[in-house]
Amino acid sequence: MTEEIQAINAVNSIFEKIKHVTKDGTEYWLARELSTALEYSRWENFVPVIARARVSMERTGIPVENHFLDFQEMVTVGSDATRPTDDIKLTRYACYVIAQNGNPTKKPPVAEAQAYFALQTRKQEIYEQYSEDMKRLAIRQEFSAADKMLYATVMETGVHPRGLGEIKSEGDKTFFGGNSSSDMKSKYGIVKKETPWANRAPNVVLAGKTLANEMTATNIEQQGITNFPAILEENNENNQRIRDALIDSGIVPEEQPPAEDTEVIRKRITKIDKITPKRTITENESFELDS
Repeated sequence: MTEEIQAINAVNSIFEKIKHVTKDGTEYWLARELSTALEYSRWENFVPVIARARVSMERTGIPVENHFLDFQEMVTVGSDATRPTDDIKLTRYACYVIAQNGNPTKKPPVAEAQAYFALQTRKQEIYEQYSEDMKRLAIRQEFSAADKMLYATVMETGVHPRGLGEIKSEGDKTFFGGNSSSDMKSKYGIVKKETPWANRAPNVVLAGKTLANEMTATNIEQQGITNFPAILEENNENNQRIRDALIDSGIVPEEQPPAEDTEVIRKRITKIDKITPKRTITENESFELDS
């Protein structure tokens, strides 16, 4: 993936040079500048290409207005006189569709445009995957931190480590409707004994368990709970509360499908050097530019 990103970043194209970026990082292109880059000598000859692109996008069910923003600007035409000129702000996806509706045999820059905007689309996909990966790793880390906090809090009360193991085990069973941590590892398809169930738990499950752990640790400290039976009961009650809340929302913890192993994600992330995702418009986003 790193090599692919480096190749994409190495693209030095006229289409990169005519790209505009708003203050919030949104990329867009102007149709008249794009027509020049594609070597259309007359705007009128480029308008039918744009029209075909609009129709193509509409047929796929994608809202055309999200990607083509018509506007007028005042242009100096000589002797300080000005007149309104039609133009269109285009998303990256709109440019890609326009390039696909051009003829690369008659106009070689069209082929370059097709390659450039295809690469930009792939680049966006990589960035979106990176963002999702980082989000999942953050949720997994929050669970680990809450788990360690619960461990430290219980140990400070003088409970034996075997007692802590029972507290956590019973809490898991309560949260997962009677399923033990071993049961959940089997449900998640985890084969290696040393792999925690949390590595493949979906984000909503990790978030729920994180909250339950934090509730137990907080109540132990604030309410001065110090004996094993009381801590066990407190933890079970908190896991039950979170479970009930999830079920009320239609989410049964033990029935949620497994997510990608966080260790696999972590290894994938380490292969990417210094990536800072920028907000760009995809085919599913609205085109919110000032007209």
